Amino acid sequence: MQRLPIPDRPAPLDHSVMTVVARRGLCVFEPNEGHWMSAWRYSNHFTNAFDGTVMLVTEHGWSDFSTDTGGTTPSLS
Repeated sequence: MQRLPIPDRPAPLDHSVMTVVARRGLCVFEPNEGHWMSAWRYSNHFTNAFDGTVMLVTEHGWSDFSTDTGGTTPSLS
């Protein structure tokens, strides 16, 4: 996170960071993705960014943990 080009400026925060987890299987959140979400929810890693969300991408499509939205494209080939 510290290596990302997030500008170091005072509030208000206007950046958000996202983690994309790509794996095979059904496009449903499992315990592994829950661990990623917990890590983002409770830390901005001392940068000027909001905590992020976790996006899951499988061969069946994608899903957003925070908004419960998803779709069939993009997907893994």
